[in-house]
Amino acid sequence: MSLETYLVCLAAAAVFFATPPDTSQLPIISNSIRHALRRRFYTIAGDLTANCLQMTGAAFGLAAIITTSASAFV
Repeated sequence: MSLETYLVCLAAAAVFFATPPDTSQLPIISNSIRHALRRRFYTIAGDLTANCLQMTGAAFGLAAIITTSASAFV
């Protein structure tokens, strides 16, 4: 094995182990392996939509907590 090939494999392993797949990446990986390209895009779109909804809910919840707690510190 040449040095360049070894370094590429080492870099790929380092990237994989630095960012292991989490719960949102595992369905994307499994659908990519089992199904066609279109199914992967649907899974990614669903994951991004769910993330957007969760972030919006968290932002509104945090804004509500800050708004109601402002009167407690006056």
